[in-house]
Amino acid sequence: MDNRVMRKMRLQHRFLLIEWAEADAFNWLNALDSVHHHFASSFDITAVSPTCEWEITFRNE
Repeated sequence: MDNRVMRKMRLQHRFLLIEWAEADAFNWLNALDSVHHHFASSFDITAVSPTCEWEITFRNE
């Protein structure tokens, strides 16, 4: 995840949500304040038996 700033990660009921923003500003409001695009990516988490591993499936962005 180069060039991205992780903002929040939430895991609940086998659903993972990652909130992130682009590291580089896409617009400057003035000399000090910048605006960044913000996004959220979501994934479904399921247990794989009998290996006790987790399968992560991309849901959307």
